[in-house]
Amino acid sequence: MALELSSLRALGGGGGFWLWHYRTPDGPDRLLGPDYFRGHDGVLRAGHMILAACDLNANPMGLVLFVSAADGEKAEITLLSREPLEGTVVVETPITGPRGSRTGQTRDGGIGRSGGI
Repeated sequence: MALELSSLRALGGGGGFWLWHYRTPDGPDRLLGPDYFRGHDGVLRAGHMILAACDLNANPMGLVLFVSAADGEKAEITLLSREPLEGTVVVETPITGPRGSRTGQTRDGGIGRSGGI
């Protein structure tokens, strides 16, 4: 597949910088291919960053991507990080809403040491 513009969402930005989120069932090798971001309609510019959730149907993975060059049709993407990384910590304590649930906050509003954020 190629870039689905409807799956590319702006998270925020300013001063010429934008942070994007992108979800796709495509794997990282396809996502990092030379023509994957062709047809981005000029929304991507050099210096933007993309947080990508990819390979959602098989081995979900997160990528941090940097737009190193872009024109109105094509974008050159550089991989900055790929998750899961070796040594990733999995926290099994559920982080939920405020009604008596464990969010990692202590009674005084500070962040607790166990099971917290």
